[in-house]
Amino acid sequence: MESIVFCSSSYSTQDISLNRQIDKYEKEHSSSTFMVHYMKEKLFPSYEVMVGKYPGLKDHPGQLPVYWTRRILTKGITGVPKKIREAKAISRILKERKEKK
Repeated sequence: MESIVFCSSSYSTQDISLNRQIDKYEKEHSSSTFMVHYMKEKLFPSYEVMVGKYPGLKDHPGQLPVYWTRRILTKGITGVPKKIREAKAISRILKERKEKK
């Protein structure tokens, strides 16, 4: 608990969030395929998630791939630095977990 309080920067908060997501995925998938499944979910969110972000999709569910492409093109350009930092953090966390075992 103290380590969380003393290291409560945004970087540590991101680590906590990523650790929870890793735990979730490791229950469903092996840790070696975690990054693949994580990135797939980030690039291609489920229909329900996409409808929440793009209400127009509700009237045209067959256009989900078009909305994925639109999202990647519009959000992807601005979100690349964040996703790179996130991928590096995930790799570091997975490496630390492997070293603890």
